[in-house]
Amino acid sequence: MSIEVPIILTIIAIILFYTTYWVVKKYNQNLKKAKITALVLSIISTPLAYYGLILLLMSYIEYIPESTFNEQKWRTETTSRYKMRDDIINNQILKLKNKSEVVTLLGNPSNSTIDNQWVYDLGISSAGFGVQFHSLQITFKNNVVAKVKKFMITD
Repeated sequence: MSIEVPIILTIIAIILFYTTYWVVKKYNQNLKKAKITALVLSIISTPLAYYGLILLLMSYIEYIPESTFNEQKWRTETTSRYKMRDDIINNQILKLKNKSEVVTLLGNPSNSTIDNQWVYDLGISSAGFGVQFHSLQITFKNNVVAKVKKFMITD
């Protein structure tokens, strides 16, 4: 464990102690009981506050902004297509489209390993202290879109 963790925990504990003491003192005039109550509550809540701050930080770091599908942006901003993927999937933009309609809308796929499965590269985003590679996989059945899935590979 690095030295930063105990320092951060101490700062959180001090802030929680004085805040709790200030609140408890308003309702309980016995200063000794107020200090003991504040101490116990700050000891219990410090780890919870620390983990809460870590979760908040991680959700901020891994946040991926979303935008609605825009055909022009899809073609010009190829490195940030991942922002539109949820709109494509959730609003079923490709539902019941055949291969030629998909090519007209999205362009040629980045990769097609099987004739009935196409993959579009959607770009790269940050993921904590690494990066995420985003892609969209479209599966065809009888020349019509059957399934659309998103993939993320974290490095």
